[in-house]
Amino acid sequence: MKSSLKLKDADMRDILFSHYEDSASKLRIFEEFCIGKTRTDALMVTENELIGIEFKSDKDTLDRLARQVKDYNRFCDKNYLVIGQHFVEKQDSLSEILPDFWGIYSVTMNDNGEKSLTLLREANKNPKCRIKNQLKILWRAELIRLVRANKLGGVTAYNKKELGDKLYKNIEKDTLREMICNELLERDYSIYEEK
Repeated sequence: MKSSLKLKDADMRDILFSHYEDSASKLRIFEEFCIGKTRTDALMVTENELIGIEFKSDKDTLDRLARQVKDYNRFCDKNYLVIGQHFVEKQDSLSEILPDFWGIYSVTMNDNGEKSLTLLREANKNPKCRIKNQLKILWRAELIRLVRANKLGGVTAYNKKELGDKLYKNIEKDTLREMICNELLERDYSIYEEK
């Protein structure tokens, strides 16, 4: 029996994040993370991939989804759309916008308020993701640390793009992806906190 309760974005986040936190050995979740012109609902970082998550609750529309998909595709190794019951019934509309390599989860809630998470379609490797774009996510200090760790020469005269280019040209791509993921897993926002 379907619930008449409408799920909000926050209702959906809890159950999905718990699912991944229980199943991943090393994971960090960034909420509202900027990539390109889009703010992801969540960017999940594992030891070797960036996973983009876009939530469409029962109160959302699909108006911005096509543009969001383009940015997610540029930066994320895999992507998932997490939908409420409203969109489960409208999967034809989703298939017109969503590439077939995107995964889909649904979150539903019964009349007792119990939520359930269902994998409707597994995500596949995103063929449009580029490591050069992922390097743009890193801070300059993180790029400098990677350049120095790999003994790729001086860093003081280089801007973010030049540092990223140096890494891209000199490090094997799978290794570089793991380095990017590690920097994000270890990212320390406390350096910006007031003393």
